[in-house]
Amino acid sequence: MVWEWILPFYERVSDDGGPKTRDEFVAREMARAAAPLYETWGVWRDGELGGLVTFERADARAPAGWTHALFKQAFFGWKTTIPALRLVYGELFGRGVETIRGEVFEKNSAMIALARRLGAKTYSVPKATLKGGQAINLTGLVLTKERFHAVSGSDSGVSGNHRGSGVGGLFEVET
Repeated sequence: MVWEWILPFYERVSDDGGPKTRDEFVAREMARAAAPLYETWGVWRDGELGGLVTFERADARAPAGWTHALFKQAFFGWKTTIPALRLVYGELFGRGVETIRGEVFEKNSAMIALARRLGAKTYSVPKATLKGGQAINLTGLVLTKERFHAVSGSDSGVSGNHRGSGVGGLFEVET
């Protein structure tokens, strides 16, 4: 399903090293999901699955890790993405994570704005990957626990139901 979600904008979010087929994408994600330090959350809205959020720690003791968020186009917009990410990141920070990081293409203004709205700081990562055989810049995103709570408040301030275990699960975002 996630492969189908990203196909309409695949060129905007994938570099030369990204999977080229659904089978490659699924194999890569299944390998990641089997890793002990990799967590996933499904995002549901109005009974429909339309988002995937992942988090991966470098090692079990690390208070930081990398995140990815993928949503189908019908779920784009802050009405769903902000509450979903606040729920996931709030859970992670509540379990001792101190820093959540990510990287996006520097021209991905929508994701950069979304991350900033959550409290992330940005920095330039020059010539970090290849796109069409050319070295391109990325924008690094860093969200700290303190900054998240300063922007979101101690409560995430969103309505939503968390279903699932304390390690990943499903989130129903109420609209």
